[in-house]
Amino acid sequence: MKKALLPILVILILASSCKKEEPPTLFTMDYIIDFTIPTGLDPFGGIHGVKIRDIPTNIGSYLIANNMELEDIIEIDQAFAKLTADFSGVEYNFIRTATVRIVDSDDDTIYNPIFERLQVPNNTGPVLDMIPTLINPTEFLKKETFDIWFEMELRDFSPSLLDSRLTFQFKVLDK
Repeated sequence: MKKALLPILVILILASSCKKEEPPTLFTMDYIIDFTIPTGLDPFGGIHGVKIRDIPTNIGSYLIANNMELEDIIEIDQAFAKLTADFSGVEYNFIRTATVRIVDSDDDTIYNPIFERLQVPNNTGPVLDMIPTLINPTEFLKKETFDIWFEMELRDFSPSLLDSRLTFQFKVLDK
């Protein structure tokens, strides 16, 4: 019996140590977007949102700086995102859930969530870290512009006019 368990144990150890390595990052695409969350949003009013239109991808500049062509880009993944309250002292603890959706600038019926925070902690301060989704944003970022739809479900009224900064990064991966 012990002899039969040894090969099975070896196979399990070898199989669990095999990890798919992420391809190397060729370059990153960084964005900083300022917007305002209105005061007095009602927590019982469903999902509230702010749309930021026509954000330049700067894809041409990124390609030139990295000596690449658009056809060379196979995949772009989300790296990180964070929402920061600027200069107001207000904290994001009034938000229950938050989602950042990327929207096609030419057709706003085409959109996907790219970052989210499904359970915002009650003690959240002036910085809200977002979690990348598994949705691939490549085709949105290969165009000249895109839109962002910041959605939030509230646990309390939004306390004041809140100037916010959304900082996010994508990574262009090697083939």
